Amino acid sequence: MSGMGLRIDQIEAICHLAEVLTGAVAARVILASQPLAAGELVIVEDVQNDPRLVDLQMPDSDQRVRFYARYPLLAPSGHSLGALCLYHPLPLSLDPRQTAGMSWLVLSLEAALAGQGSGGSAPRQASADSLGAMNLLISRDQLLGQIEALLAEAGHPPFALLRCELKDYGSVSATLGGRLAEVLMDEAARRLINAVPKSALLARFSDSQFIVLVPAVSDSDLIATIAQRMLDLFNEPFRVAEHRVPLSLAVGIALQDGDYTDVEEIVSDSNMALRMASRQIQSQYRFFDLETRRLAQESYALEAEVRLAIAQKEMVPFFQPIVDLTTAEPVGFEVLARWRRGHGPVVPPAVFVPVAKATGLSAELDLQIIERALEDAATLARVVPWRAMVLSVNLSANLLDDDLMRQRLLQLIDTHALPMGWQFQIEILEESLQDATTGFEAFLMQLVERRVRITIDDFGTGYSSLSRLSSLPINGFKIDMSFVQLLDDPQRPSNKLVATMGALADDLDLSTTAEGVETEPQRAWLVEHGFRFSQGFLFAPPMSLRESMHYLESLHLRSAAIVPPEPSSSSRPDSRWQRLMSRLRSRLP
Repeated sequence: MSGMGLRIDQIEAICHLAEVLTGAVAARVILASQPLAAGELVIVEDVQNDPRLVDLQMPDSDQRVRFYARYPLLAPSGHSLGALCLYHPLPLSLDPRQTAGMSWLVLSLEAALAGQGSGGSAPRQASADSLGAMNLLISRDQLLGQIEALLAEAGHPPFALLRCELKDYGSVSATLGGRLAEVLMDEAARRLINAVPKSALLARFSDSQFIVLVPAVSDSDLIATIAQRMLDLFNEPFRVAEHRVPLSLAVGIALQDGDYTDVEEIVSDSNMALRMASRQIQSQYRFFDLETRRLAQESYALEAEVRLAIAQKEMVPFFQPIVDLTTAEPVGFEVLARWRRGHGPVVPPAVFVPVAKATGLSAELDLQIIERALEDAATLARVVPWRAMVLSVNLSANLLDDDLMRQRLLQLIDTHALPMGWQFQIEILEESLQDATTGFEAFLMQLVERRVRITIDDFGTGYSSLSRLSSLPINGFKIDMSFVQLLDDPQRPSNKLVATMGALADDLDLSTTAEGVETEPQRAWLVEHGFRFSQGFLFAPPMSLRESMHYLESLHLRSAAIVPPEPSSSSRPDSRWQRLMSRLRSRLP
């Protein structure tokens, strides 16, 4: 048996998996001593209806068999190498998923017997030791064949097609690598299997997509319940090795209620619905309807416009002041992207940034906006000469994940000198710290060498550990506007949470900027609790270069600049961590 490529423990594992998959009491692999003429597949739900098997007994028992299945194991030549047999003392029927799972199991076993191992041509051939949820899925071609068969049936039986996409798969794969990304996909498959009815068929449709066929159902309320269950199961972050990875899920749904006759048409409509669901930040499902078709067509047109706008460098930087809370005088600007769409109004980022991200163009957009902002800084500085200012820019995950784009940013910094007294600052999201690779940390150090400040944007909305905050060269963080706007809210005030963030920043020698300040009470509370910097509509909205110049001119600034403090020896990461631990210990009872 070992000469045929299988070990005893692998045989036992395969039999155990077959039992779990089908509910059969016993499974046995019976190998032929020499290749035989190919046998036939036999599945008898109740042996009493088949006189050939009426005297068959359960393995290692005198009990009669009522359910019996025999799956021939074929060599590449077509000859039989033996059989995988299932036994049960009661009548038993297999649903489509169980049937598909057994088909894959037999293919894997055949490949191992033929000595192909995991490198054979059978789909998803893994060793028996590593069989996972992905192996219980049918192939894409098999699922499309099932759809075609249903569409060809008389009476047009109803069914639902759910196309699911892991929205962040690309960045996760780039960060963790292909092997761990596949581990994550296996866990995603397991969660989807747990969310759908037993009659459903599942297949992996692409690197980041699954497709689910739910037969005999066209009730939108029932399908909505299934889709919501999928989303709920994806709320919990995935654990891959030592990584904790949040993933959002988008689901596009097309229902067959007699209108579809072509496989490509219903698959295309499910993709349109998926496209609309993917435009949302949070996990979402969407049904295909005429409105979805209209929105999808508009989305395709918008994508083409955004691609052209980035190619022709039509995106421009807007500047929102970062101010001293006590004096309301600007200490710098955050750079924000805007789109001058022809001769029409300026397009807000909520319209085009998701499109740039979905099309993989957000890094290119970042670099274009940063280059323009570096050039515009000289114009702004002429209005307030000899005044120290910060120019702060946002970096997307696409840029941080791409070494070529990172190097282009460093080259921009090297070739575009800021005015005297100005300092460059980058803002990154918390998630960028969680799975930072060696290349990422080296990139941060290259920024530090160029005297670039590094801050965390939207702090509190993602996840980061104290050790990462203290060990990386982080200069500060920006408190997300969602917390600032809930200060003194009667229903769920955020005062204690924001105060805790301020204390954390003090402990780690980090600066803070409160985003989204819109009212005088919010400003007064922040000043009272020691916060120094802020930005928001209370002070000024994002403005064009010309508007920003008028804004600076209107202030008649004469006072000395607020210079960002230089890192001292006491603010080294190891020193920060030691002082924070000491302070925490002093607070323990």
